[in-house]
Amino acid sequence: PIVLVGRYRSGKAFAARCANALESDAPLLSVSATEWLKRDTSASFTDFLSECEAKQPEQSKRSILVRSAGELGDETLLDLTTWSKANGRRLFFSFNVTAPEEVSPLEARGSQIEAELGRRELIIPRLGRRTHIIEDVATYFVKEAEKRHASSVSSISEEALSRLKNHDFPAG
Repeated sequence: PIVLVGRYRSGKAFAARCANALESDAPLLSVSATEWLKRDTSASFTDFLSECEAKQPEQSKRSILVRSAGELGDETLLDLTTWSKANGRRLFFSFNVTAPEEVSPLEARGSQIEAELGRRELIIPRLGRRTHIIEDVATYFVKEAEKRHASSVSSISEEALSRLKNHDFPAG
């Protein structure tokens, strides 16, 4: 698994989608740890994943993004890691952290979690600190919209790019 660490809405899901697109044409399955925890937790998270996949059966063997993974316990994270290895599936764990450059969400966890996941931790800084990537990100989303919605928009105007680059993006 790859651990993506950043503030809420910093682009962790986008990073997972881009990494997935490098290796697969299958869409990334995005599931919420919060949604699972609100349900009857007698069912395992892997059962929850199977249920989510049944709702979106486009392709099997796709990568999975677990949003708000910090809400899951160590045992569940380790079970998911074992499951992903056994099933040949790539997992992305998304952790929301207020100060991602200062604190790893894995430090407070057990040594087994840190040993298993700590070497695969990527910090995603807020977009306001990454204005140099805005044109690439905007172009990506325009192309995705064109594919998904048969849109005739194939580029983004210089004015729109200028506004995006000069926007004061919030910290979170």
